[in-house]
Amino acid sequence: MRIGKGPYYHFGGFAYCETEAVPLDNYIGYGFYSLTKEIVNFFKTGIAPIAHETTIEVYAFMEASNHSLSNYGRPVKIANVIAKAKKNGIKKISKL
Repeated sequence: MRIGKGPYYHFGGFAYCETEAVPLDNYIGYGFYSLTKEIVNFFKTGIAPIAHETTIEVYAFMEASNHSLSNYGRPVKIANVIAKAKKNGIKKISKL
């Protein structure tokens, strides 16, 4: 990941795949201004800018990544992470 400095900065990076490094660059429309607009709109309307399922998948991806990392790179299925989270969530809700 890199981030430039100055008034005309941009950010980006590379995704390292099996056969090549793919540039992730020039996120026009995804800068801090656009992000801030979406955040403010969410607080004003209560309507999320993306589907709840997408948010859950992103968190599950990060959880699976952390779990894999702590287990020496062992593969972790995201579907299993989501299923476990649902099961634990139901247990917590039932205790309320």
